[in-house]
Amino acid sequence: MRIQYTLKVYPAGLGRSVYRTITICGTDTLDQLCMAILNAFDFTAEHLYEFCMDNKMYSEDCYSSLGSSPSARMAA
Repeated sequence: MRIQYTLKVYPAGLGRSVYRTITICGTDTLDQLCMAILNAFDFTAEHLYEFCMDNKMYSEDCYSSLGSSPSARMAA
């Protein structure tokens, strides 16, 4: 049995009236989730992205399109 998750995604700065409902498989990657979110809003993948696990932007506890935390990218 495949586990599926349904998420409500709200773009930053637009309040709670604008959102998309996205259903993904439990085996999908964060890269696949990013593409699903971008496609749902008709955005293109021309910018970097980051998933913050503690809901704080630029957190140490994150996954980014570069595959490392922001501070690790800045130190490189």
